[in-house]
Amino acid sequence: MGVKDPEPALVGRGELKRPGTSGAEPLEGKKRRALSNDASSSSKSESVNWNGHAVVYPMSNRGDYTTATSQPLFLQALTEAFTSDDIVRRLRDTVPRQTLEQWSHFLARCYLQDTRKFHSLGHVMKLCEKSTPVQKIATLFHDVAYFQVDNGPPPDSSAFLRDVMKLDKSEVKEHIYIIDTRAARDPTVKVVMTIFAVKEGQKLDPTIGLNEFASAVIGARLLLEGGCVPLDLVAEICACVEGTIPFRTNQWAENLYSNLLHCNKEFSMCRTAEEVAAAVEAAVELGNRDVGDFSEPEVLHFLDGTWDLLVENNPRIWVEGKRCPVLVFRSGLQKTHGFLSTVATELIFSNFRGFPSQEVYSTLSNNAIRNVDLSRIYSGLKLVLCLVAESLEVVQGKHAQCDPSKIDAGKDKIWIKGGAMVYTSPEKRGRDGKAMTTIVSGSSCSDVARLLVMHRTVKFSCVDGALSFLGKILLEILEGDLDRLEGLIANLKEESRHFPPYRALSEKVAKAIIRRCPQKLVDQVGTVFGM
Repeated sequence: MGVKDPEPALVGRGELKRPGTSGAEPLEGKKRRALSNDASSSSKSESVNWNGHAVVYPMSNRGDYTTATSQPLFLQALTEAFTSDDIVRRLRDTVPRQTLEQWSHFLARCYLQDTRKFHSLGHVMKLCEKSTPVQKIATLFHDVAYFQVDNGPPPDSSAFLRDVMKLDKSEVKEHIYIIDTRAARDPTVKVVMTIFAVKEGQKLDPTIGLNEFASAVIGARLLLEGGCVPLDLVAEICACVEGTIPFRTNQWAENLYSNLLHCNKEFSMCRTAEEVAAAVEAAVELGNRDVGDFSEPEVLHFLDGTWDLLVENNPRIWVEGKRCPVLVFRSGLQKTHGFLSTVATELIFSNFRGFPSQEVYSTLSNNAIRNVDLSRIYSGLKLVLCLVAESLEVVQGKHAQCDPSKIDAGKDKIWIKGGAMVYTSPEKRGRDGKAMTTIVSGSSCSDVARLLVMHRTVKFSCVDGALSFLGKILLEILEGDLDRLEGLIANLKEESRHFPPYRALSEKVAKAIIRRCPQKLVDQVGTVFGM
């Protein structure tokens, strides 16, 4: 769901030298948004109301948990899984509580790093809620490694990965790793390699399964350390982790089935073909839920996760806070909008031999198409506004500084009535002197207006809130005409096509962007950003 690479990370490179990986409190820990005080964290919610309409947001990753306070949640989830009947009957021996505590501490250190704004506690606990015991264990380990976000491997993971993969030093910034020629000597690693169809000498990067493979290796080695968990169970857990590699053709599920059968035979796991097929179904089901935000019935929930990813993939937004330049927001929106404009929605969800049913699969896919399209327009609108603000910076030679006092939520009156966007314009008045009301029909326009009003904006500075405010003004200027909005987005993307993320606009391009925009919009952006 996220954009491939974040802006070059500000945290230090090196295995155990990232923020929050010592026993100390993470730097960002106290800023996290509130989660509930139990493992069912996403059941706690926050309601946003607007003109009689309400949307309930799960608290998700917007919590104030730390490594220390989140550990009991991981321990509870592990305990529930390893004391369930389905797992107990397959264990060689009871997993000691001390072992579960050690695992939970490791998980907390991975997921509560400052760098994690989406792939964090809330995401994991949300997935755990509807998981079988095997899926729950897989869920707890499936994102412990997130190289491009954490700028390296997980904390304290060297003992698990150093004989398996090596960083390709010729391409350090791309997080490309080479599978070591010694890797398959360890039967545990060989099982994981077989399940993932990874070969010695192969190169992996985050777009083709590096994170999931490394997470599975770490999880498998931890689970097998004490001799309580059998290899066939670990194989099923790793298969579920493999199922969370996103955006692949459905052939991956058949390949996983073949890989599991091969493991079953080579390592004498004694699983039947039916049991192997059931394991693949579990992997497909977990994989679909891992990208489940795409299929949310409420598009605002999808957008909420997308914005958490925007911040996660662009760390300067949360590191620099109120001092964060408009260029950084433009770059993040540029990557997010680019992803939403090109993602193959037919590859988001998977099925295996009729599972899930065609009805369920169609619902997932149709919701994804709608959510992606609306979010593409929303992110494009905000990209336009950032490009205008950045262009004013370049032309005027001054730093844009968002002025909260200029963001008057009551200045524009926008609401939804009978499927139409309705707004009042103080500049347009009737004979009685009252502001005129305009009604714009069209559900898409109404949906975009609703997003601008009800979407929870980035909390680290006022820029995103300013963009939402200006977005409503832009819709008014364009009289709710989405064709004109799409045209403006396309025109400004064309003007800035030679300026990728984190490359400042030239004066020539900045002037061209300003000329392409309605003067009223340019004036409003200048007012809000102090130019």
